[in-house]
Amino acid sequence: METKTVQLKCIDETNPRDVLAALGAFKVASLLDGNAKMRWVGAVPVIESGATVEDIATKFYKTIRELCALPLSPGASLGMPVLKSRGDVTAAWKREWSEIIGLLPPGSLAYDRNVRIRVDNFREVVRREIARDPQSLATEMLAALGSDACIEREGSHAGKIRTSSFNLANGGSNKCLLCDLVICVSLLNEKKIIDDLRGPIRAEDEYGSLGLDPSDMHDRATESLGDEDGEGGFGTKSITNATLNALAFIGLSFFPVMPDNFGRARTGGFDKLGTKWVWPIWTPRLSLRMVGTLLLSPMLQADPPDKAALARCGVESLYESRLEDPNDQGRAFFRPSKLL
Repeated sequence: METKTVQLKCIDETNPRDVLAALGAFKVASLLDGNAKMRWVGAVPVIESGATVEDIATKFYKTIRELCALPLSPGASLGMPVLKSRGDVTAAWKREWSEIIGLLPPGSLAYDRNVRIRVDNFREVVRREIARDPQSLATEMLAALGSDACIEREGSHAGKIRTSSFNLANGGSNKCLLCDLVICVSLLNEKKIIDDLRGPIRAEDEYGSLGLDPSDMHDRATESLGDEDGEGGFGTKSITNATLNALAFIGLSFFPVMPDNFGRARTGGFDKLGTKWVWPIWTPRLSLRMVGTLLLSPMLQADPPDKAALARCGVESLYESRLEDPNDQGRAFFRPSKLL
């Protein structure tokens, strides 16, 4: 297979959302070519594989719509019309769980509007996907969204799974993350994805960044279309890019949620408190497995990171972004990053 080089000039290496999007694009390229490699040339992530940018865009479009239970042509999600508001999409999940799980297509994550669901229901989704394909992207994404080994013990979330530090749609509660993802993906088409991947990027979509972009660091930033399902009725417009947001969601697959020795949920790549993410910029050509190992390396989570050891692994620079609650309302958002 002839090796093609795809330069993602649409990516800002200092933006956590963009770095996740680059990882998401690499993951998609690896689905097409298991020998795909990724490196950074200056500030530009470069993917080397048998896939062209058009191949990556087509595969990504198909994959992300499958994860959202959306047909490849405009239509229905779980039997409900996909329009432009949370109210439209949320109606699909106002059913009994037995009906939802029966309607959920194979390889889909659209099990609820909220990532955080009851542990028994989450385990049912996981068992079903593992039985279908234990190495599928959906299986990896489920591991990245939450852990059934870590259960909320009290409060309104008692009995539900604990979830990823990355899942920030509408703040740390993870409220509506999957719902917001479905709406974000409904804005996409293959031509737009190709144009965006080629860059320069255009922030032109009136919807939030799923909480992953520091430019959206304000309360309820993801509710750009208003909360039209009767749970608020106010929101703030946010001009963003749906391609990068959806690719960033795929990028979460590199960061599984696991219990620590005390039974607390730990998200790969974060510090012990779950408030700081450090990511590397590397120059060697690395395979998917090697990139995954690097991103979860204890050398990155050390305080401070072991820059000398990382440099021997080909890491040229490190960035850090912390989570902050700007309005003191229990909703954490990424701060702009700093070079370490």
